[in-house]
Amino acid sequence: MPKIVTHLNPDLDAITSVWLLVRWLEGWEDAEFQFVPAGKTLDKMEPDSDPDILHVDTGHGKLDHHQVGDYTCAARLTLEYVSNNNPRKKVPESEFADNGSTVHVSHLVWDRQALSRIADVVTQTDHFQEVHYPDAKADYLDFRAEEIINGLKLMYREQDQYVLRLGLKMLDAIYITLVSKVDAETTIAKKGIIFESPFGKAIAVETKNSQVNDIAQKSGYKLVVRRHPQQQSVNIKAPPPNLMKGESSTIDLTPLYQTLKAKDPQADWFLHASKTMLLNGSSKNPNMKHTTLSLNEVVEIIKGLH
Repeated sequence: MPKIVTHLNPDLDAITSVWLLVRWLEGWEDAEFQFVPAGKTLDKMEPDSDPDILHVDTGHGKLDHHQVGDYTCAARLTLEYVSNNNPRKKVPESEFADNGSTVHVSHLVWDRQALSRIADVVTQTDHFQEVHYPDAKADYLDFRAEEIINGLKLMYREQDQYVLRLGLKMLDAIYITLVSKVDAETTIAKKGIIFESPFGKAIAVETKNSQVNDIAQKSGYKLVVRRHPQQQSVNIKAPPPNLMKGESSTIDLTPLYQTLKAKDPQADWFLHASKTMLLNGSSKNPNMKHTTLSLNEVVEIIKGLH
């Protein structure tokens, strides 16, 4: 059986390197994990002498970076290694099931851009570049993957195997989020209908990817209209005010809510208490009746508001 060797008390770089190998390198999905003191190798062997044993983030081999002073990390080296060795394009769902339980999960599909973004963040973390982040001491930064791993290591002392496996699941979730983010950015650029609305610069997109709402608002759009092509639901969102600074909203979607209800009375429309979200369907309430209006018709209604 193939073996992956990393250092004791593994950090984000080590865990990400292992994740890249077991998820994407053909034949390594069931590899055995071994741990050695940092910088060492298994049984004092040469790090790259056995093709069935890979050392990551330790041992000064091809998947370690501690022998050089470059701004890189083991995860970045491992990603290049996997990319150059016929990576798997899809991880079957069955590989994620917990022993003794039935777990339904999404499969993973190879996305080099999302993987590169993971490697970039891990490189930053491995070189403590977060000290240069704005608000470097802010509590929200303690929700980062590295800090979660640090907490797990304090909770499960000297249980490296368990911490590693928890880290692999966490990276699965982070990866799915980043794949969705990359897709949202691409969808906005290629399919977005940009228009002027009474609320400011707006964009309309037909896509099932809900991250489009967030990415578009973070990109400066004052109104985002998203229509789900299969469910035919329409969600309309505007950025909330900065509640952390006590700001109040300058956008009120009540007139749009009233107009849409009049134009399509058979549909269910929910106006959020903030007045910045108008929903015609939600995963939180799948029983809502969806509108018969097309995306373009909704856009024209918005343009016609006074």
